Amino acid sequence: MAIPIYKSYSCTYLLIFLFLISGIFFASATPVEDVCHRTHDEAFCRTVLGSDPPRTQTAGLHELGQMVIDMASRIATDAKAKILSLSSSAKDPKLIKDLKMCGVYYGDALTSVKAATNYLNRGEYGDLNVNAGAVNGDALNCEALFQEPPTRKSPLTSENDDLERFGEILEVISNLLPSTEYNPPQKSDNNSDLVSG
Repeated sequence: MAIPIYKSYSCTYLLIFLFLISGIFFASATPVEDVCHRTHDEAFCRTVLGSDPPRTQTAGLHELGQMVIDMASRIATDAKAKILSLSSSAKDPKLIKDLKMCGVYYGDALTSVKAATNYLNRGEYGDLNVNAGAVNGDALNCEALFQEPPTRKSPLTSENDDLERFGEILEVISNLLPSTEYNPPQKSDNNSDLVSG
């Protein structure tokens, strides 16, 4: 039994309509949306990655990674200066000790951030991820010093929170970047190419 022509056209139109609608609902997100959706503080992520709309609207994951690295570097550099300033005026020996340790953590974070740029540029995203985690951990470790007895308000909470969130954003980006492994060239067996005579 043949299908009437008017029914097959309506089915075709329906299928085309459903296909177009599904494309609207399931269209891929922008890199900023994709990254920020995967972080714990999506609002912070959108704010910092949206702070330069002309740059971020067209940026891919690599460019967003470099932006986050640059911002994390500024946070860590400014925090180190703040730590030096606070240390010079502090009287409490425990505070001085904790600030000194935070200075070490922020020094380590700066080292990790500098290495992160190299890993990003070389496509070594696994190592980038490790360094992003280290940046995140350094911020958390500094903040944790002030939670030890006797607990007191950390003078670096804002910096620690920001650096921790930048570390997390960079971890997300490194997980989204395509994984590449270095495969050294294989030695060719020249003897197999020889023709015996």
